[in-house]
Amino acid sequence: MGVFSQSVALALGIALPHWVVTSDARRLSPMQRSRGWNVASHWSAVVAFSWICVPVHFAETRRSLGGLALGVLVSALGICVEAALLWGLSTLGA
Repeated sequence: MGVFSQSVALALGIALPHWVVTSDARRLSPMQRSRGWNVASHWSAVVAFSWICVPVHFAETRRSLGGLALGVLVSALGICVEAALLWGLSTLGA
């Protein structure tokens, strides 16, 4: 894997979880949103932990095992999407 592919993988590993957590936070009730992370914590979690922060966000805002399960499912789907994008990139020879 070259420098370009590694850079794309790093960017996707930050951008996709950020998009998932941000778009989910917009749909939450005010009470659930108050349980979420502030901006600094959000970026720290997304950059440091990538997809691992998604189940934590879902569990933290929903405070249930169902929220955790939903977060694990969304995270697994996101990892599959990221892997498919990187596979497509590698088949192009990048």
